[in-house]
Amino acid sequence: MDIDVSDFDPRTMTNRPGSRILRFRSDASPIELHGLQTSPTMLTQHAARGASLMLIASLLGRVAALVAQVVTGWILVEDDFGLFATAIGIQAFAGVLQGGNALAYLVTLPPTGRRLRTGTVFAISNGFYLIGVVPMLLLAPTLAAYFEEPGLVTLLWIMAATMMISPVRFVLRGRVNSRLAFGTGAMATIINNAFTYPLTIILAIVLRDATALAIPVLVGSIAEILFLWIRARPTRDDFRPRSRFFWPLLRQFRWLLLGAAMMTLFNRGDYMVAEFLVETSVLGVYYFGYQLAVQPGRLFTTTVLNILVPVVKRLSHDKARLAAALRRLLSTGGFAIAFVNLGMLAIIEPLERLIWAGKWSDTVLTVQVVSIGITYTTILGVGTAPLMAERRYRESVICGLVRAMGIVGGAAVGSIMWGTVDGIAIAVSVGMLVSAIIGIALVLRWHDVPAASSIIHILRATVPLVLLSMLAAAIGDWTLDRLDPGRLASAIGLCFAGVVYVLFAISSLAVIPADTRGEVLRLLPGPLRKRIPAAWIPEPNDS
Repeated sequence: MDIDVSDFDPRTMTNRPGSRILRFRSDASPIELHGLQTSPTMLTQHAARGASLMLIASLLGRVAALVAQVVTGWILVEDDFGLFATAIGIQAFAGVLQGGNALAYLVTLPPTGRRLRTGTVFAISNGFYLIGVVPMLLLAPTLAAYFEEPGLVTLLWIMAATMMISPVRFVLRGRVNSRLAFGTGAMATIINNAFTYPLTIILAIVLRDATALAIPVLVGSIAEILFLWIRARPTRDDFRPRSRFFWPLLRQFRWLLLGAAMMTLFNRGDYMVAEFLVETSVLGVYYFGYQLAVQPGRLFTTTVLNILVPVVKRLSHDKARLAAALRRLLSTGGFAIAFVNLGMLAIIEPLERLIWAGKWSDTVLTVQVVSIGITYTTILGVGTAPLMAERRYRESVICGLVRAMGIVGGAAVGSIMWGTVDGIAIAVSVGMLVSAIIGIALVLRWHDVPAASSIIHILRATVPLVLLSMLAAAIGDWTLDRLDPGRLASAIGLCFAGVVYVLFAISSLAVIPADTRGEVLRLLPGPLRKRIPAAWIPEPNDS
């Protein structure tokens, strides 16, 4: 239910003279109508449906992204990807504040409490983007001369346009997510991907340079905004700042700003560092391999942002239930994250030979080691969802700092000591592992969950998959060595490694903790679950 109270005077309990009457719209979801009285079962079911929709949308997007990377990998070369990664690194400096991370704030506002603040948040977010975009554009020619890449100027202008329309998307996404309209959010993601990735393929074929990677992102963002505008039906109040809220909101944003900076360093800190220390071609190969490795993990990061934060917000008043949910989320979610991420570790070598016939063979080790590191840092990302839901921004910033230092420190060490693709990848992966363990321990401690036993529990749920994925990769490599070189042999090796990995993953259920095994099996469809022994699926303990 959307209530327009912008002209309502709370002191007299009447509308101001000449103002509009209170307006109630009929597009409310059942969750909105029930508000805080919504039953936990109803909320859980709605959240589950939302998670399914977002996972489907994310899965389609990851498949489209993989197809686009396959095609661009055929057409473009390492210098093209290196130039694009350089532009991303510069953009990261300019957009380090990410518009104040406004979306993280907006999704925590209930529908009835957001209208008076949204316009001010929109203005603040625009201001934070302008702080970085204006200097970036002024320095673009100088940076292009420094890197000896004239095409860098065009890339930076395209990225600047993408950044400056982000606050509009934040407002619309916040409006949709705060009402738990997950179907609309999922469709917006699908529309964005439907424009971005096919256009990437088309432009790569036509332009054959790095701009083919930047233009589609801008076009996809515009398409998403147009769709969300139609579905969210914003009013002018959503974009009209109110001066009386400016300073209170700015004070609240101080932790969000730091959190945004840490997230920028985590997502792009390796490019920000490596672009000044290694050759463009080395950066391009690392970028290509890193993107392959993180494709599966983005399924879960998207779900965290769009599903877990607004849902966990409903549990934030019950600390005991929140702590129990957090422990289950980290172990069960950790197994699922590991299963998806480590699949790329198992199949990347035959996959690369099948698709690119050795053109990107230097990325194989990068994908394998980063897949391990990204598994645990994604688990930490899931663990920070309750912090954002509770608006514990200080703790979120600390977690972000730990994660950022892991990847930035790893990139710096790898670039300085070795300066090779493999050296950077190994150092970054080690940094991810160390920072993830530290961050998970902090999150558990802040929620009064025993850290040591819980981390051991998470490791027991995930390490078997790590070892088995490495064994599956070795078996796939062994198979390739015994076949004649060619795409047919690569296809056979890919199928063999994939099947072996899936069988190993299923067998790992026998050695992971019983409660995690039960939670994982409970996610299976009913007909399959009925065929599993009841002893393997114990009743959940909500205490």
